[in-house]
Amino acid sequence: MIAHNGRSFAVINLYNKIFKNKIFRTAAISHGGNPKRLINFDYIITVAQHLTNNIKEKYQNISNDRIFTIHNGIKINDTYKLQDKVNNKNFTVGTLTRLSPEKNIITAIKAFKLFLSDNPNAQLNIPGEGSDFERLTKIVQNENLSNNIKFIGHVNNIEKFFNEIDLLIHPATNEPFGLVILEAFNYYTPVIGSNSGGLREIITHNKNGYLYNNPKSEQDLYKAIYDYYFYKIQNKEKIIKAARIDLEDRFSIEITKNKLISAVKIFLD
Repeated sequence: MIAHNGRSFAVINLYNKIFKNKIFRTAAISHGGNPKRLINFDYIITVAQHLTNNIKEKYQNISNDRIFTIHNGIKINDTYKLQDKVNNKNFTVGTLTRLSPEKNIITAIKAFKLFLSDNPNAQLNIPGEGSDFERLTKIVQNENLSNNIKFIGHVNNIEKFFNEIDLLIHPATNEPFGLVILEAFNYYTPVIGSNSGGLREIITHNKNGYLYNNPKSEQDLYKAIYDYYFYKIQNKEKIIKAARIDLEDRFSIEITKNKLISAVKIFLD
């Protein structure tokens, strides 16, 4: 039995507690959170190596043959080519994530405000919903940024979204993996991400994307955006091509599927 979220973890942990003679093996898929929920499972799959490392450091009795790292994967849009990427008239930056505090969109807004002094026609598109929505919209209104920063709601057409932006920024403070980075790779969109969590397992700085050091520093993120826009970062086309190759070689849904099948075979052996 494979569990994939907190409620199913709780049900299986209750089963393990009540029934000492188990009739089936259990496996948990972890996207982060409290590792204590996982330690009584026979096997653990995490979506990022840093999650695996954290669990092994905290619970040293978990052997290597009980825990696996299998990155998330996405379906690659094979028909979308680099030449399909739209060159927008004005420089448009985007985020694509849930609007909650740990996604740190506040830093994106503050950094973008700084960047507007360099390019007053730039645009920041912020899709999504979440607990931070009201706070963020008030900040944008109070700072008189509504002409340049737009909250665009739920994204129904992801290809259209990426065609309308020139750069994706992802300033999350504690991102277990970062599936949105793969979506950007899929549509040849360059990415600036915070140097934290699972993002640094996907992004290799100046090879397939860009990292900035302090997730909560608007100055660090502003400098990364400035450097990108004013061509201080070289070989941009080479980098987005490398990102697409990386997606195909490491993060396709087929690769994830095959790794999961291999893991399940080990579970059943």
